Amino acid sequence: EATSDPTTDWIPEGYDVAPMAAPRVCDAAALVLSERLGIGADFTWPASIRTRNRNIEIILNRWRRSKGLPPVEYLGPGIEPVPSEKVRGLVPELISAEVAVREAAIVKLSELGPGAWRTLLGEIERAPDASRSVLEASTTRAANTLRSVVFENAAAERLAPGLKSRMHRPIDVNALVNLIGEPWFDDPDSGKLMCVVSRGADGIGVSIRLSLEPPCPPGSRTVGIEFEYGGGSSWSRLEGGVPFRTDFRQRLERISTVLDRPDLQAEVEFTVERTFKD
Repeated sequence: EATSDPTTDWIPEGYDVAPMAAPRVCDAAALVLSERLGIGADFTWPASIRTRNRNIEIILNRWRRSKGLPPVEYLGPGIEPVPSEKVRGLVPELISAEVAVREAAIVKLSELGPGAWRTLLGEIERAPDASRSVLEASTTRAANTLRSVVFENAAAERLAPGLKSRMHRPIDVNALVNLIGEPWFDDPDSGKLMCVVSRGADGIGVSIRLSLEPPCPPGSRTVGIEFEYGGGSSWSRLEGGVPFRTDFRQRLERISTVLDRPDLQAEVEFTVERTFKD
């Protein structure tokens, strides 16, 4: 059961998980299982989620074989495979010379979800040289589509229209600044914003979670803006300093580093609020 858990809140004592940076429970469970099977030395556990999922599949099936059970396909925790014909049917559109056709196919691919990716990667390997780079580029864009937006309270819904219009479409850090940071900044009465952005690997895409606290007290004067990271560290900026857009974008830097690597994942969590005087 632990191999179906994508969370990152358990690290087994006595095991080296450092290369993984942020090990998932499913990674740790497979690592422990490989040691118990006596095959731990056969595996390395890098940052690549794709490599880790393949490790888990091999280890899980070695265990199943020892129990007389048939092998299973493992695409990642909780991910169900998509019929291969659905994926292959999109390939001609994903390599089309028409940008609009490719972009429409990327939306369709995103809607299929991460269960489509193993077939898609196989299609890339088999693609002729003339079309492989186009298919790879479309795949990278599909990795960065917006898959989920959660507004944790009614106040945060004011940010909904722009974000909902981008569902299943590629989104980058600049777009996140435009759709989240700038609307918050442009409303002088906006309260504290909590923002969690994650980019999952191989078709899991971008997920966003937002909440917005009540506005600043009437008549108050803003003197600065403070960012606080999920881990507790903070960063304050005074009015008239570095442009807010630049600061907000820097908070998302961890996301930007994985946008050209579909096999990696990243998450940022921070709050931003105005500091003010009466």
